Amino acid sequence: FPNLGEDAKRITLGVAGILAVASGGVYFYRYRRAEKLKIAESLEPLSPTAALRGLLPFEEGDQLLGRSRDIQELYTLIASTSFRFGVVWGESGCGKTSTLRAGLVPKLRNEKFLPLYLAKPTKNPVEALRSTLLREIPGTRKHSEKSLNQLLRSATPKGKKIVILFDQFEEFLLINRTQQARASFIRWIGDAIRNESLPVVFLISIRTDFFAQLQSLAPQIPEPTSTRTTFQLQNFDAEQAKQVFSTAAKADGI
Repeated sequence: FPNLGEDAKRITLGVAGILAVASGGVYFYRYRRAEKLKIAESLEPLSPTAALRGLLPFEEGDQLLGRSRDIQELYTLIASTSFRFGVVWGESGCGKTSTLRAGLVPKLRNEKFLPLYLAKPTKNPVEALRSTLLREIPGTRKHSEKSLNQLLRSATPKGKKIVILFDQFEEFLLINRTQQARASFIRWIGDAIRNESLPVVFLISIRTDFFAQLQSLAPQIPEPTSTRTTFQLQNFDAEQAKQVFSTAAKADGI
């Protein structure tokens, strides 16, 4: 750089050095990413019947390991004659969805209940519940002009109750952020709980960090966070995890 001053030369060399380091970093990142993709491609695909699923939830019909006691306690809670509304809460990823879908729903179905599972409450959960009812309960479509409460009554077999399970209830709180937006749905649940002629009970699941927000459901829903009607699903401790891994390995022939 014969025509540049000393300061200009230093700046130019500094910029060149930065570009060289950045270029090397990009190359290294792409190389590592390519290697990871090669490793991922070489792994066997996850079997839909595998005893462990990673982050995938278990479905109805799957074998759910390590949750038999939790499922029995939840069933006992729901089967109580005084039960109308309850909450399952726990940390994100602790297994709430799997426990409901693969554990509680089939147990309810085998007993004196008719479970209706909704994966996520939408902006209009009442309409979503109506659609689920018409889709899953035989014979309800021909009475689709009836109100939701009328449909629930007509769909319930004699001597049974419908258990409405709203999973990931935090979605409802996130979509409907104001009390005004939530009011209609909360009022409907409250009316259904107080209407003893309606053979319906409710169980919702929610993440720990949203649990306190359930207080906003009162007074339409009495004591929504009462210890009598809430159940905390815990992560496995070390000994439980050992047993789950051992049983899973045997089940998968490892």
